[in-house]
Amino acid sequence: MKYLFFILLFITANVTAKPETNNSIAFYYSAPMPLAEMTFYSRVVVQPELITKHELNWLKQRNIAVYAYLSVGESFSKSESSLSVNPNWNSHISDLTAAQWQQHIQNSALSLKARGFNGLFLDTLDSYQLLDKKHNKSAQQA
Repeated sequence: MKYLFFILLFITANVTAKPETNNSIAFYYSAPMPLAEMTFYSRVVVQPELITKHELNWLKQRNIAVYAYLSVGESFSKSESSLSVNPNWNSHISDLTAAQWQQHIQNSALSLKARGFNGLFLDTLDSYQLLDKKHNKSAQQA
């Protein structure tokens, strides 16, 4: 009889226990997407130009949140809003105060939302720190 209490306690604990939540995240910036491996994660960050519509839909059908990588502070294309070069990546550091750059970021975000991504992973927000003192003051204010 005294063991019955422990058996019931054990069964009750297992029945009422909350399922373990998978809060893992994968960063995958290549193609093709290894879909089977991505099922081990609840969230995936991808380069949006490297994932196909089929791959995106496949992941979302399995309740995997897919986030698009978006560089806010840098671009690989030189533009009017480029202030300097990041020698680590050979990319162009953007003027975050420039209306042209802000419009580019907004258009990119809207386009990625329309493609069906769950959200954005914003990167290079600190690139202004690589600027010389002349540019750094206004970039920090952005």
